[in-house]
Amino acid sequence: MKLRDLDRPLLNVEGKEFEDKGTLRKVLITACLAADPEERESADKKYKVGMLAFRLQKAQKSVILTAEEVSMVKERVGKFFPPLVIVRIFDAVEDRKPAEEQVKGDIDQDEEDEDELKTKRAKSET
Repeated sequence: MKLRDLDRPLLNVEGKEFEDKGTLRKVLITACLAADPEERESADKKYKVGMLAFRLQKAQKSVILTAEEVSMVKERVGKFFPPLVIVRIFDAVEDRKPAEEQVKGDIDQDEEDEDELKTKRAKSET
């Protein structure tokens, strides 16, 4: 899986950059280097995650991740970050449209349902 534009800023729910200017690269590296004192990871797993952090730092604009690395990144981001950051990272890692575009259809559908309900009510009143 090719992860593109590592230096793109992460956006809040309004579509604006976070105040700390967090980027995809920064969050991924932070997730790789974070330690969970309650979990005992093997030295081999820690090594793989640490090496991935180095690869992410050295990468130019994109990096190719193996399926195992994608899984590791998602697991660690899910463990150490809040829901909005998880949404942004998972969308990037899985090469999906941004969340705003994914839910747009749902919002439009709700508006259509509301209009349809109003029309039905108006017809029933006559």
